[in-house]
Amino acid sequence: MYLLGGRGYAYTYPMSYGDCSCSLSATCIEQSSMFRYSNGRVLYSVPGMYTGCYIVESLLQSNLKCFYNQTCINKVLSYYATPPSMNITALDNSLPSNFFPNSTLEEVINEMMVEQFIPSVIYNTYYNACQPTECTYTYQTRNSIIYIVTTLIGLLGGLITVLKLIIPPVVMFIRKKQERSQLDIEIIEGEERYSIGQKLKNYLITYNTFPSFPPSTDERQLQSERISTRVYIILLTLSLAILLLYNSLINITETVNDKAPTMTKYLELYSTYPQTLICPCKQVSISYNRFLSIEYRFHQVCTSVFVKQDWIDYLSTSYGSDDVYLDDFRLTSSFTFQALSALCQLINQTVSNRLSQFYSSQYVSASVIPSEIFDPQARTLVDQYISSTTTDFLLSLTTIRNTTQSNALFTGLQTNYYFITQNDTQYPDPYVVAYGNCNCSSSPKCVTQSSIYNYPDPTILLSVPGIYLGCYVIESLLQSNLECFYNQTCIDQLQSYFSSTSFMDITALDESLSVKFQKNSTIEAVVDQLMMEQWNQTIMYDRYFNACEPFECTHTHQTKNQLIYIVTTLIGLLGGLITMLKLIVPRVVRFIRREQVQPTPPIAPTMTKYLELYSTYPQTLICPCKQVSINYDTFISIEYTFHQVCASVFVKQDWIDYLSKNYQVQSISTFDFRSMGPYLFQALNAFCELINQTVSNRLSQFNSSQYVSASVISSNVFKSQAQSLVDQFKLSTTNDFLLSLTTIRNMTQSNALLAGPLTNYGFETDIGDDDPYIYPQKYGVCSCVASAICSYPSRVCGYDGCTTTPLFVPGFYMACYIIESLLQSDLRCFYNQTCIDQLQSYFISSSAIGFTSLDESLPSRFLPNSTFEEIVNDLMIEQWNPSDQSVMYERYFNACRPSECTYTQETKNSIIYIVTALIGLVGGLITALKLIVPRNEEIQWNADILHRVLCACTHVGLVERVKNTIDDKHFIPTSSGRMLTSDHPSHARDYVRYYLGPMSSNIGYQLIKLVRGQCKDTGFAEASGGLDLYTYLKQPENQDYLLLYNGVMTCLSTYTGDKLVTGVDFGRFETLVDLGGSRGTFLAEILQHYQNIRRGFIFDLPQCIAEVKSADEFESRQITSSRYTFVAGDMTDSSTIPQADAYILKYILHLFNDEICVNVLSSIRKANEQRTDTLLTIFIVEHIIFSDGTVSNWQAHGFDIGMAAYGGARERTEQEYQVLLEKAGFQLKILYPIQAPDSIIEAIFIK
Repeated sequence: MYLLGGRGYAYTYPMSYGDCSCSLSATCIEQSSMFRYSNGRVLYSVPGMYTGCYIVESLLQSNLKCFYNQTCINKVLSYYATPPSMNITALDNSLPSNFFPNSTLEEVINEMMVEQFIPSVIYNTYYNACQPTECTYTYQTRNSIIYIVTTLIGLLGGLITVLKLIIPPVVMFIRKKQERSQLDIEIIEGEERYSIGQKLKNYLITYNTFPSFPPSTDERQLQSERISTRVYIILLTLSLAILLLYNSLINITETVNDKAPTMTKYLELYSTYPQTLICPCKQVSISYNRFLSIEYRFHQVCTSVFVKQDWIDYLSTSYGSDDVYLDDFRLTSSFTFQALSALCQLINQTVSNRLSQFYSSQYVSASVIPSEIFDPQARTLVDQYISSTTTDFLLSLTTIRNTTQSNALFTGLQTNYYFITQNDTQYPDPYVVAYGNCNCSSSPKCVTQSSIYNYPDPTILLSVPGIYLGCYVIESLLQSNLECFYNQTCIDQLQSYFSSTSFMDITALDESLSVKFQKNSTIEAVVDQLMMEQWNQTIMYDRYFNACEPFECTHTHQTKNQLIYIVTTLIGLLGGLITMLKLIVPRVVRFIRREQVQPTPPIAPTMTKYLELYSTYPQTLICPCKQVSINYDTFISIEYTFHQVCASVFVKQDWIDYLSKNYQVQSISTFDFRSMGPYLFQALNAFCELINQTVSNRLSQFNSSQYVSASVISSNVFKSQAQSLVDQFKLSTTNDFLLSLTTIRNMTQSNALLAGPLTNYGFETDIGDDDPYIYPQKYGVCSCVASAICSYPSRVCGYDGCTTTPLFVPGFYMACYIIESLLQSDLRCFYNQTCIDQLQSYFISSSAIGFTSLDESLPSRFLPNSTFEEIVNDLMIEQWNPSDQSVMYERYFNACRPSECTYTQETKNSIIYIVTALIGLVGGLITALKLIVPRNEEIQWNADILHRVLCACTHVGLVERVKNTIDDKHFIPTSSGRMLTSDHPSHARDYVRYYLGPMSSNIGYQLIKLVRGQCKDTGFAEASGGLDLYTYLKQPENQDYLLLYNGVMTCLSTYTGDKLVTGVDFGRFETLVDLGGSRGTFLAEILQHYQNIRRGFIFDLPQCIAEVKSADEFESRQITSSRYTFVAGDMTDSSTIPQADAYILKYILHLFNDEICVNVLSSIRKANEQRTDTLLTIFIVEHIIFSDGTVSNWQAHGFDIGMAAYGGARERTEQEYQVLLEKAGFQLKILYPIQAPDSIIEAIFIK
């Protein structure tokens, strides 16, 4: 820029760096240096750093070589006036890096400035989040032994019966054939024919399958037997015929597997079994490029000479040394075609990048998708790609255009602003360029016909057809068309006004090549179609199928039983039928009518029916969708409400025109609200439109996305997915818009682009000095060089400037750029009618219009003083209104259109199956038992000895004779005998089996060795292979012994429970733990007796707790589940013991030596050490040995001997328990003798 003599009109000219002009390329650069400004001498050239047309462009071509070198950094810092307040240390070249010190920043940014991506795939986290409810699988196996045995038994009887019927006649026939003489065959043949017929008749008349034994001679009896035989044969034949028809006609579902099918085979199968065919893919996820191919053809201009650098260079020098005005085509045309070339390159790069992303996307299909579904899906994917690529590019372009206009950025061609310095000032004033009645402060789309002028008299020599000049090069280009460049005459005429020495042979565009566009189509219309003449898509289903690589195909179909199955079934049934009919027919002749129920054809389920089925069969219900792929907009409807300002007068052109026309331009400062108001509200309007377009475009893409479900998704899963889809849409739309906005804001500031109203930089000139000085604007102490958000409150000043107290407009700010000003401002003034009226009073009074304030009473998520940045961060949307989830699900279900639903359930065999199976087994079992039983007589009960045993049991009261029987050998158990049954609640049977069992007998045998000193370990350890009782019970292989032991504990609790429960007042405590409580019998009796105990805990080994199948002990006593808890743990591990007020150790300590006993007691104390709210009490229930003779001790001594043999443990005296308790930190409080040999010790914890 220069001003002739420092005054008047400011002219601009392009900077050059070497041979490169910024009018032709933005990437012109030169070495960045430090100068001595008195003579322009270079003091120091900074290695790797460049300066150029734009700061960002020069930065991208620079590298960080100097900043890896501390000497270089110090050298640079030495030229600054003041040393930095921070310690500047060079970058570390020794750190591992993908980049070099001399890698350009463009190379670094191309890799997102990321040294290394470190993905972390945590499968266990995914699995835990998935929370599978169950796993099902299928595998090939043989028939089970039960099935084989029952089938063989069923066939055995039938085969034996059939063979008995067939073999004798066959053998007889063969033998007769062999005995026949060849010589008299003709004579005998006639006689034989006669005799056979007569014999057959006589045989049928006299045939009897029910002969009496001994054979009867009573003719009436014989006749009855023959009638029974005939009825029997008729019924047998009829039954076999019915069974044959039933097994032949019944429909069965057959599953067929085809391994590694070809596509031809798949298509053949699909044409026959479209509903049931499933072919799982070996490759579930397939890249789009495996089966899709997208080719495209650009508008011919993008491959023509008109976007080549030769043409642009030719235009830039076409006017030679002639002086031309800034609005002359010869001067502006190089920028116009640079912009056209940029659009071609940008669109080409956009399409190419998005196509690479598209090709790398994954098509997920667990099984082969039929071509009739796959092809529409693939076409939809391509359509979505084209649509999203187009809308995203256009939205980005619109965003840049609108933010550029909103910030009123100055173009070097001075097509939107120009500057004039008056004689009485040294600061240039900005002026807005107008084209006709349209000025660039109100709209960037003001244009005029581009022309070539005659100089010095500026008359039009040629108006270039279709080409326009406007506020910005891009805006005028978009409104232009290429009709001149389809016309060779027009091109030649243009060239005739260029310098003859620079002639270039140019050929016009070929109109016949255009398919979609006309020669007068505007560039904007062409760009709206991404400058594409044609898209060509190829969908390759065969490649998809090969990539999927199905390893098998399975399908089900209705068929009949095979011949082998029918024959084997009839053979299996034959023996049973014969046996049953032989038993039934002689006594009863009965005809059974059987009605066959036809299967009901499947009916398409309604949503109500589906929900009903899902509530019953959630795991196995499958309802295949007719429509697998469903557009989101079929079931999701997203509506939204913008902030009221976007529908108010304050974003309308009337308001913007009112602000721009109703003040005296020459008398108002640039920083006056009246001067900046049009720009601010134009920016506000741009935000409303951009966000509306962004949301609308993204919503269109969202609505066209596909929701794929092969079968109906359950309501709760679908609603969760639908909500997630809506949330993702809102989040991604917001984030993408804000990222684009932030990028533009940062690039604008980084490039130090000049705002036309001079809000970020200003000029200063001296008379006689052609080059103005550029200086940054300051807002307070904040400089626009350092930050774009420098600001101060916006104000309205008087016509004499702001020397008098100005009016500060509430909520509005002035900043370096107009958009930055707006984002820091709020609308509080425009919610207040008084504030609006006061503002209007500063405008020309004759033009006052009634504008109504915003309505604060309307529901809003924003406050009147919410900044525009806060509002924009929420896309200026007051409320998102997605459709109701129940409505969404109903729409989805209707679009899915399931044709049928299938589910599996566990059920009993049908009556037909049971009857036929029993019939088949009856004959086989009878036959098999006849063969087996006589050979196994040695395993039969010995009736004599059994009778003698039962007689002995009568004398001990276990059984008693049943009187009035024939043989006097029948017995029934007495009440005492019933106690020894397995299901008796006393568990006395477990007690007897435990102490008379092999383990106890072996331990008893070890007592002799213990007394003789021949045992190295305890009796139990000798019998169990070196384990103590506690460890032995923990072993998985000893679960039967553990159950037996639990039964003994329950038996003892049942026997002594009442007296132990009432012998001590347990009602003093709120919580109680029964250590080693087994099934909880003793604790259940305590809780039943003392209702005030809030909660009890049954504490035992994990194996014991796992074997407690139910809480019968509590439920039978009507104790609610809130009052008891089963806890698994280890008595020697304090961390597993629950805290409580009191603990019971019943028949526990006598099992262990002193050391283990102290550990158990100490664990109880440690589990409650942190408690200070109550006194800790323990109760020890054991067989106490009394030394004073007050209680009979023979039982206690007997148990003591047993404990000595059992585990090296013992029954103890009161004094011995006192010593144990003191070692563990407890004090013996009282001893309760209950009933010999049982006593209870109460002890408390000593703090």
